[in-house]
Amino acid sequence: MVKKDAQLMQKENIFKNSNYYRLLVIVLAVTFLLLSINSASGFYENTNTSVLQNSSLVPATRSSHLIEVDLSHENAIFVQESIVFSVSLNVSEIPDNLAINVPGSAEIDSFQRVEMMGTGSEPINYTRDGDILYFDDSKRLQESSLPAIYEIRYVIKDNAAISYRSFSKVLHSSEQVFYPIGRLTVAVSHPEGVHVHLTNEIGNAIKADTVETNVNIVTFAWNNPDIAALTVNTHSPVEQSSDVNVPVAFLFLLAFGAVVVVVYMLYSKRKGNAGIRELEDQYESLLTVILQIEDDHKSKILSDKEFLSLHKKYKSQAMDIKKKIDSLQK
Repeated sequence: MVKKDAQLMQKENIFKNSNYYRLLVIVLAVTFLLLSINSASGFYENTNTSVLQNSSLVPATRSSHLIEVDLSHENAIFVQESIVFSVSLNVSEIPDNLAINVPGSAEIDSFQRVEMMGTGSEPINYTRDGDILYFDDSKRLQESSLPAIYEIRYVIKDNAAISYRSFSKVLHSSEQVFYPIGRLTVAVSHPEGVHVHLTNEIGNAIKADTVETNVNIVTFAWNNPDIAALTVNTHSPVEQSSDVNVPVAFLFLLAFGAVVVVVYMLYSKRKGNAGIRELEDQYESLLTVILQIEDDHKSKILSDKEFLSLHKKYKSQAMDIKKKIDSLQK
């Protein structure tokens, strides 16, 4: 369990480069706005048609979407998203409600609108339905010629080892959350010596248009990305024996876990006994990972020390979840 006082200290130190990234978002958004003025359909002409085949029906777009993920803290993942919404020029009515996907286990810390001209910020009222936040800011979109930055911060409790964890983000989940993205940036803060890689909704590696590394922050960026969901994975370099490629096993486990998480987020129901179903899915996933770890140990892909450490951790997590399931079913 994450202690509240520790969380407050971490939040004060999180995303030290947020002002830099906010300026980056503003520059990208203004650039997009100017391009829109010169060519009303420019965004759609340059966006991958497989994602925007029904672009004429899309009420709004995200000219810029920045996701900052801090994986350097024990027991929790801190995330800040900065989104610039622009009303589509192809529709006559401004949408009453906009929507944002967040992980179902996310605890929302703050949600605000920041004006690009530096005139201040204002909290956003929202309603939450599972992993979707709905909010109405149509009045602001109608009254101003400049788009605004919508910033949301949230925390995800995670007891996994810092060097062996993942964060999944759904970008397009359904017709309810379908806003084409002009520029997507994912900035990941990570501990020293930890590698970061991205996978998509089916577990395949994602290649960014650009990748920048600065000390313990790696930044991935895309123009007009055709990505429905992504998972940020971390792993530490592992010493290899002369005849066994150990990192391959770790990467396989990470990719498998990413697929399980994303599939669950996309297809699980949010009502009725969703709480028990979510725990059952997590339990089954952990059992599968435990079996894979045992197989890798038998195949000598994992050493005895690595096997005992991983097996103990995931077995403990599975037992805790099983107790919660039994308690809810009583």
